Amino acid sequence: MVYSKRKTISLEIKAEGRIIARIPNLLPDKEIRRIIEINKSKLYSKYKEYYMEGNHQLLGAKGYGDIYYNGATLPFVLGDIKLILEKGHGIEDSKIYYRRLTDGSRTLTVITDSEDFDFIRNCITNWYRKYAKETLAKKTVYYSKLMQTSYNRLTVKEQKTRWGSCSSKGNLNFNWKLMMMPEAAIDYVVVHELAHRKHMNHSSSFWREVEKTLPDYRDRREWLKKNGRYFSIY
Repeated sequence: MVYSKRKTISLEIKAEGRIIARIPNLLPDKEIRRIIEINKSKLYSKYKEYYMEGNHQLLGAKGYGDIYYNGATLPFVLGDIKLILEKGHGIEDSKIYYRRLTDGSRTLTVITDSEDFDFIRNCITNWYRKYAKETLAKKTVYYSKLMQTSYNRLTVKEQKTRWGSCSSKGNLNFNWKLMMMPEAAIDYVVVHELAHRKHMNHSSSFWREVEKTLPDYRDRREWLKKNGRYFSIY
């Protein structure tokens, strides 16, 4: 909530679904709750219009400052993370650390003097990449044994339109943004790319190979199709 000398209350949805309420200084709490309740359905409709239709990146996310701000919620495979930005002692000494609190919540703290959100994003994505390398390495080893196949090199990178790929040489590439998704979606991408080690196409044989390991792969694939685009803002 943002209090000011204004005479009216305004409600606005920002990036990541944040609701900003701009409120007159002397407006009673009871009246604030009443106005929010009246406009609840309208706010949800706007949220659905943008987020469910895949246009959520237009909702105030004009730059990384609208996404990677202090107190922001970042999606993470183990559960949402609260981002904490703290002042440090120089850009060269910038640090980042992850914590799981006793109440089950998670925080990712970036300590830096930099106010450049490209730099802050880079710190955060590097942390996600490191976690992705460890997680995907374990999953790929597990599923390659289960599927009785092999692979050459595993690389984690940022890809605009792909979650994973498999080269003719057996090199696997994965998108670090997979770590923002549910584990079911991550496993589907890993199995999908390993299936290409037997079938370098999307033939019926390929999909049978995927189905042998993940009988519910259609549900996982559908989730990725519907929700994958929502991660483009990160």
